[in-house]
Amino acid sequence: MTVLRAAIRFLYFSIMTLRDNSQVVSFNVDSLLIQNLFNARVFVIAPILAVPIFLIGLVVAWRSAWVNFEQYRDYNHNEEGDDRFATVKEIHQQYKKVPNKTETYPGEGGVPVLHETRKNLTGLTLKSQMLWQNRTFSRYLTNAERILGLLSTPSGDYYIDDSTTNLITMGITRSGKGEAHIAPIIDINSRAEIQPSLIIADPKGEHYQSSYKTMRRRGYDVNVLSFQNMDWSMSYNPLALAIAAAKKGYYEMTQTRVNAVAEAIYRKTKPGSGNGNAKYWEDTSISLFNAIAMALMDRANETVRNGETDAWDTVTVRNIAKFLTDLGSEEVFVNDFGEIVENPDKNQQVKKKSKITVYFDNLRKINQEQFSKFRDMADLNFRSSDFASEETKGNVFSSMMSGINLFLQDNIAKLTSKNSIDLESVGFPRRLSIKFRSSSNVAMRNEYTHKTAKVTITSQAVWGKTTKQVIHVDAATALIDGEGYLTYVIEPQLPDQFLVTIDFNHENNGGSAIRHKTFQFSAEKVYKKRGNVITLDDYTKKPVLDHIKVTVLNKQDDNLLQKEDIDLIYSDNPKVIYLVTPPNRTEYNSIVSLFLDQLFNANYELALSNGRKCVNRILHILDEFTNIPAIPHMDTKISIGLGQNILYYLWIQNLKQLVSEYGENTAETIRENCSLKVYIKSTAPATNEYFSKELGTRTITRRRRSSNILDEANPNVSIENPRQELLTPTQLSKLQEGEAVILRGVKGRDNAGRKITTDPIFLHEKTSLP
Repeated sequence: MTVLRAAIRFLYFSIMTLRDNSQVVSFNVDSLLIQNLFNARVFVIAPILAVPIFLIGLVVAWRSAWVNFEQYRDYNHNEEGDDRFATVKEIHQQYKKVPNKTETYPGEGGVPVLHETRKNLTGLTLKSQMLWQNRTFSRYLTNAERILGLLSTPSGDYYIDDSTTNLITMGITRSGKGEAHIAPIIDINSRAEIQPSLIIADPKGEHYQSSYKTMRRRGYDVNVLSFQNMDWSMSYNPLALAIAAAKKGYYEMTQTRVNAVAEAIYRKTKPGSGNGNAKYWEDTSISLFNAIAMALMDRANETVRNGETDAWDTVTVRNIAKFLTDLGSEEVFVNDFGEIVENPDKNQQVKKKSKITVYFDNLRKINQEQFSKFRDMADLNFRSSDFASEETKGNVFSSMMSGINLFLQDNIAKLTSKNSIDLESVGFPRRLSIKFRSSSNVAMRNEYTHKTAKVTITSQAVWGKTTKQVIHVDAATALIDGEGYLTYVIEPQLPDQFLVTIDFNHENNGGSAIRHKTFQFSAEKVYKKRGNVITLDDYTKKPVLDHIKVTVLNKQDDNLLQKEDIDLIYSDNPKVIYLVTPPNRTEYNSIVSLFLDQLFNANYELALSNGRKCVNRILHILDEFTNIPAIPHMDTKISIGLGQNILYYLWIQNLKQLVSEYGENTAETIRENCSLKVYIKSTAPATNEYFSKELGTRTITRRRRSSNILDEANPNVSIENPRQELLTPTQLSKLQEGEAVILRGVKGRDNAGRKITTDPIFLHEKTSLP
């Protein structure tokens, strides 16, 4: 306004001086000073001029601002989707941070969901290797680390999901599954303060070779079930669990466990397939397998009673196959009494029967004279497979034989003839089993059956000059089963010497005669020695436990509890079992499938009756999961296992493989029970589309500009808000090395206890996995 007034004054006097040239008019330059811009006195000095001009300028400015606001404002209100990836800050708040190598950390292990490099020399080396693979530069940095002694220094940190959850990962061959995912998971979990037991499917044996010494140094008992070099493999008898049940007189459990082995071997028909003919041959093969197995159990049980303690070693799958080949392939003549006739006369009435049928006929006769539950079970199972004609029986025998032909190979027969692994010790490394009886006469009723006992475990600790009692287990209740066995899982680790007290003074026992009974025995760890020197482990430098020495202290008058009645299994070390299955020998994979089935069943059943949870978390790390023949009832296992602390981490190449091996319904159950779904890279369109859809969509703003060449200053701008996938199937198929997408299912709260939304995680650039 000041400038306008000065301009008007200058024009006015300029016009006036046209008549008088002697006068000189000059423009007031001071009006251009910035301080006059906000000079409000002009509204007082010249209100007639200032107020209208100000109002006109205000309207013009407001109109111009409104036009620009309407043209460029954000119309995006997420109408088409508001999905997004989780931020790095959110991941920091939601997950546990652990060093990426060497160091032990508190708590349990888990799955890495993000990685960050540290700002040190080792972190710089790792970052250079991740970004450029500059071998020359990284070699200099690695040498510098070696000189400075920094090779074991963590170069970064993982953020891990340590909750009890299942994982499924998709990645094609050579996508970096092993180096970026499987190896770190093995390393992270083995470094945890609370170490899990690990079951590692290792098709090529690479993880076993690279991590054996490390696992030993970290205190693991290392076992390997190898079909690549069976001379170096542990032994595994699929019937070991059934034998253990038979030794204790658990007849129904023995039958159940034998049947589970038969189901795993012969049941190939997928649920709902409707192939009745195939199911018939499977059912008859299973019944015949059960019959022969129970017959071998019966013979071993009778032989042990006669003093041959190693008779149970004859109960193997190979001997079942040999039993069938020896007796099922031959036919003999029998008379009306069922007796074998070597050379029948022409007029003698005889009929042909297979030797195996004659064997079970004689077994029935013996059982009528001297009853045995094993013989009865064997006979019932054989009769259920014996409805066919003699001609059809040959087909039944052939069908059964085809399932166990593999066990006739010398190397497999040797591997399965013994059993060096206690499957229950994978989840329960410390267990106590005691046989109680109220009379030496087995025909009399056992007063201890179905009673309740209290288990107390104590030790003595020296504190200076005083000795104090330390209570490790305080009057924990335990039930005596129908055969008189007390089975108790010991959770805490115990000292070298401890005292176990079993007290039956429990209200559940009512007025029973055994309520006043109390049993005590001491236990002492006995370590291996070379001469008088205790042997130290080559890797941990700790004493190697040989066995637990048990001494019964307060022997009762009836003297019915003997040292032989007490079975104390003890170990402080978690287990790792490598399953080495050569990719070119797929016929061996069926044994691995059977092993995994038995491992789950053994630990799940024990967990149900002892605290409902495994003492050691059991973590299955199964690479190339779909190369293993379908594990029986895998959908059920993965659904119920988490409650018992049994976890599955699965790696497959694409979703189609899972459907092909397990069927559509079972595959969907397996997939949906994995809370974490990780995508590395795939060329399968269905897999890429599935992950792209699960990631969700976001709303974007798209502007379209059109204008007339004669009026380019006033373009026509239209705005749209379409949906866009967070990552399209094509983008997913082009993920770079180290990148991954993680879909999260169940993650309710962050580390501070606040509720969260489980947005997917996109690992890329600085957060890529090394």
